Amino acid sequence: MIWKKFHNKIDFHYQDQPFVIKGCLDDPSQYVSWQDIETCLNVPQNYSIEAISHYDSSKIELQTTRCFWIPDKEIPIKSELFDFFNCGHTIIIAEYSWHNQKANDLVKELEELYDIACDIHVYCSTKPSKSFNIHDDMPCNIICQVEGKTRWKVYDNRSSHLYNIASLPLEYKLNPDKYFTTLIDEVLEPGDILYIPARQFHAADPFEPRISMSIPCFNTQLRQFEKYDRNQYRRNKSN
Repeated sequence: MIWKKFHNKIDFHYQDQPFVIKGCLDDPSQYVSWQDIETCLNVPQNYSIEAISHYDSSKIELQTTRCFWIPDKEIPIKSELFDFFNCGHTIIIAEYSWHNQKANDLVKELEELYDIACDIHVYCSTKPSKSFNIHDDMPCNIICQVEGKTRWKVYDNRSSHLYNIASLPLEYKLNPDKYFTTLIDEVLEPGDILYIPARQFHAADPFEPRISMSIPCFNTQLRQFEKYDRNQYRRNKSN
């Protein structure tokens, strides 16, 4: 079982606290590689792609176009994506979980263990870069380091459900260590994972080229959708 170490830790920690497991995933590059990322950026219509500026952690507004065969979908312009990627800005590739069999199986096992629906969001940068400033997310997240090293801070503070996510005042974003207590301050290396509970404040510092996977885990009670069918089907070869 891929997630055996993680599952044992969750069974023990009923208070839903963040934690790190060193070396949890064997050969994490089997799920995503630089070649996989290049393939995704060459077919951006198959994914949801964003970029974060390596100057100030702000989201970059990507120029978009439309394909003849998908007239209703705005698609990032490939040449611009590669320009940003090669310049060292952080690229985020969402809807990656069905990119290949390994990635699909990774989240399929999680969905079978818990009452959740998952995806994989790949974060990557070819140079030391920036990620989002301190923030909270609606789902809990499992961060998997694939290549390079990233320093993570998780704070002993959570956002109230009375507020929307990303509603933290600017002063708190700029001075998180002044207002919050650091619970985890750890550098993740390939194979390491970090579990972040829902609405818990956290921030990443990718100080060298890196690839990581963020697996958002939505509890199935939160949304009125069925889980994605992750079974693999085969055509009848006798036809």
